[in-house]
This record gives sequence, C-alpha cells and structure tokens, in this order.
Amino acid sequence: MNQLENIIQQAYSGQFISINGYKNTYGEVSNYLVHADANYSKVHERSLAKLNEIKSSVTTVDIVRYAWFDPDGTEHNRKAGGRVQRKINETVKSNDPDLIEAFNKVEQSILNPREVTNNFEGSNSAFELNGEVYLRNVLIESKKVLTEGKYPVSCQSRVSALVDWIKGQLPMSKYRTFKLASTNCESLSASGESFIFN
Repeated sequence: MNQLENIIQQAYSGQFISINGYKNTYGEVSNYLVHADANYSKVHERSLAKLNEIKSSVTTVDIVRYAWFDPDGTEHNRKAGGRVQRKINETVKSNDPDLIEAFNKVEQSILNPREVTNNFEGSNSAFELNGEVYLRNVLIESKKVLTEGKYPVSCQSRVSALVDWIKGQLPMSKYRTFKLASTNCESLSASGESFIFN
C-alpha cells in the first residue's frame, strides 16, 4: 500500500482528495470529495463558534425519531412485549428543557473530547494499522450517494435526537476517518495521481 500512502501524503492542507465507490458497513456506496489534513483543534474551535451561533439564533428545531410505546402510551427506547414502534415528527422550541440539555451535551463534547490515540505510523493524513491503510484528518466537502444503504431503524429519546440534529449542523460532523481497502473502495485520487483498488 506504499503507493496509496504516498499519494495521500502528497496532498497538502486544503487540497482535495477524491474517494470513489466507497462502501460503508450498511451497503451504501458513495463518492466523496474531502479536504486533506484538517486540523482537529481548529475543527473543534469552529464547531464551538457555530454552536454558539445556533444557540443564539434558533427558534425551533424539527426532529424525526422512533420510539417504543406501551399500550398506555408510555414511551421507551427498548423493545419489549406489547410495545409498538412509532415514528415521531416533532417541532421543539428553543426554551424546551430537552433542547437546552442537548446544547449543553454537545458543548461538553467539544470542550472535553475523547482522547485521540496515536497508535499509527505515517503522515498526518495516512497511516497503517494491522496491515490496513486509513485516511484520517479530512473534512467532507461533498458526498454523492450511488447506492442507498440499508440502515436499521433505531429508537432514541428526544435529547438524543436533538443532540444528533445539533451535531449535524457543525463542522465536526464532517470530520472523518476512512478505512481504505479493495473490499470497500474503488479508487482514490489526489495531486493529479490515482490509485485503483484491485
């Protein structure tokens, strides 16, 4: 995989890398265009600034989620005997305690991120671990879905759904690591060079 790593390492910060025919664990196949060498700390700084902007300007948030309900209407996140799964469409106001809690949870996740381990060898963008090549520290610029995936329906609370909505508005939601192999990727291009997976 040295050729692949060399192509990735030649892409400097701000340059684009194209990942074509990338297949995720749910069977979705997509083409991605990503920014190389995104700075982790700066992404979090920008996310915090965007979070504060949303908090000060949002009036309502529309969410869609699923939950399990007992015959008496009591809501749950887990399946059990007699419970029925339902889809919930809801508009949440800015002063709702659940939305306030969700904002606080996201803010804490930005201010106190989980420790990032450095058990890899390579550059800031490419590393090899257990014989697999990974592309990390990139920001998604665009994504084109070629084949829709089959995603399971998962139930979640109002707070969790609101947390997901908030995170989806922030730069950190586009910060990704890709595992690159012939089983899940067709090709990668950067700096005028291409690598075809066989």
